[in-house]
Amino acid sequence: MKKLLLLTALFFVIIQVKAQGDIEVTGFGGYTFKNSFNIRGGKATVGDGGTYGGSLAFGLRDNLDVEFYYSRQESTLSAFSSFDNINFRESGNVSYWMLGANRNFQALNPNLYFFTAFRLGGVTFSTKDGTPDSVSKFAASFGGGMKFFINDQMGIKLSGNMLFPIMDAGASLWFGTGGGGVGVSTWSPILQFNFNGGIFFRISK
Repeated sequence: MKKLLLLTALFFVIIQVKAQGDIEVTGFGGYTFKNSFNIRGGKATVGDGGTYGGSLAFGLRDNLDVEFYYSRQESTLSAFSSFDNINFRESGNVSYWMLGANRNFQALNPNLYFFTAFRLGGVTFSTKDGTPDSVSKFAASFGGGMKFFINDQMGIKLSGNMLFPIMDAGASLWFGTGGGGVGVSTWSPILQFNFNGGIFFRISK
């Protein structure tokens, strides 16, 4: 985690030096839908729940931003497997932390922009009681939405995202009191959809 924070700080220093455009700070809240997937001898589910987070975007040039994205979902993690004798259900959290690029497209209305987003980073699954330890995996995200400027410094942002936790071959997703192993394939079967809305603030250089 310390290495991740150090690399993130270094990334922002480099981007800030090279950035030619403005900086946008966004806070948002929304909802993530549940996803169930087959495991050996049963099924596992990452439940739905409220989601909140924020993003920090640096304008590299016209219509292209580099973004740091963070979201946290209150969820329920559950799994059942008759083969591996797993049966549990725990309250937990799913947190995404990613770096990516946003491409902006101005609409006919000069205050309205549409955007697409692609991000790479990680996801952390954890139970609220901390038993067992949390597990972090690589993740990717595709998204898009709209931004409407109320004035030159702030506006409203609406977006939707597809989130993909990525598991290595032979890896397992562990959660639940006393531990529980949930085997997955090389390409993760987990696909989460979320929709969110919030307020963004633009800081001019």
